[in-house]
Amino acid sequence: MSTSLLDELKEDINERQEELFSIQAALEAEARRASNVARLLRIAVIFLGAFGATREVADTLTGGRRHSVIVIYTLLGLAITVIGSIAATFRPDNKAAELKILGAECSSCLLAIDCQLPRKNDASPVAEQVEAARKLILLQNEKIGEIRGKAAKIGVLIERKIRKLAAEK
Repeated sequence: MSTSLLDELKEDINERQEELFSIQAALEAEARRASNVARLLRIAVIFLGAFGATREVADTLTGGRRHSVIVIYTLLGLAITVIGSIAATFRPDNKAAELKILGAECSSCLLAIDCQLPRKNDASPVAEQVEAARKLILLQNEKIGEIRGKAAKIGVLIERKIRKLAAEK
């Protein structure tokens, strides 16, 4: 077995490590977005709920124009219900937590694979290094597929890096 094959396998390993890192970055970015949405929904419900608590004061201040107060506070109650229902249905806070866990899993995977990367000064026979590199690529492929599958179950599709096919010589 040649060292050029080993070099190609090392390139493949590095590409997959880069892909895992890209997946981690995408998961973390999506987790931040989901966390921000959850935060905004909670703030909206709190603010609207606090505003809704002022109905008695509005009734007193408007005197005879009670009809407009009823309409405004009915719409306010509707808004609170809609926002609360959206938050309960889509659970952006849970999604953010699940994505953060998946991002941490991706990071652990990167570190575990880094420990197994082929070393420059490895004195073992090239055939053994090639076999170890192939096993590592299989592990990376498995982890990439597993993480993509888990992300899809959460509702996040991650773009796949397209690899060029090696031309046969």
